[in-house]
Amino acid sequence: MKKFILLLVAGAILLSSCSKTSETPTKSKSVTIQGKAYSTVVLGGQTWTAVSYDGPGGVAVPDVDENTYGKLYEWPEAQAIALPAGWRLPTKQDFSNLLKSQGALIDNTVLGTVSIDPALSAHFRSQANWTLPGDNASGFNAQPAGEYNYFINEYNNTYAYATFWGSTIETHGANPTTQTVLTIAGYYSSPGTGHTPMIGASTTAFEAGGKLSYSLRFVKDN
Repeated sequence: MKKFILLLVAGAILLSSCSKTSETPTKSKSVTIQGKAYSTVVLGGQTWTAVSYDGPGGVAVPDVDENTYGKLYEWPEAQAIALPAGWRLPTKQDFSNLLKSQGALIDNTVLGTVSIDPALSAHFRSQANWTLPGDNASGFNAQPAGEYNYFINEYNNTYAYATFWGSTIETHGANPTTQTVLTIAGYYSSPGTGHTPMIGASTTAFEAGGKLSYSLRFVKDN
């Protein structure tokens, strides 16, 4: 799939294929952002929104329920959202904490992208809507909204991927400046061959900011 190829080329490994015990999620009070209440979940010692943002701006994914999937936003739009005190767009470390809460062993220094334990990946995916549904054991409840590509005016990977903007911007050697994103995948690789789910906090070319639109989640420290 196109998104899988992009991640292999431009990724930064935050995961190994090993895992440890998963954390049981704790529900928390909802948070109101731009006049709408969003449910939350406590994971990794932090509180996360458990529904993707669908406030002003952005683009709605065709033929799906916006209240369930949220909308897709360009990076400048994401930066401009006024959040309640203490809330922020996730950093690379926030994504690491989230993944560790379900047993991922993280290495923030190694370049590349890996596939990991399918059971761990399933913990972040909702129990419906995906090509390969998850068990949502984390309560993060990711929905497969895919992405919107302004370069070709096309929605990609709906039902197979969820990608969330992160705020950390880095440069890795000779590579172009990159921005951290979290990508959760769940799909069948081909008929009769089982499945190849992935989860990884990877980077995408920062030049794509303003041209690619992704989902948004927010986090605060407890």
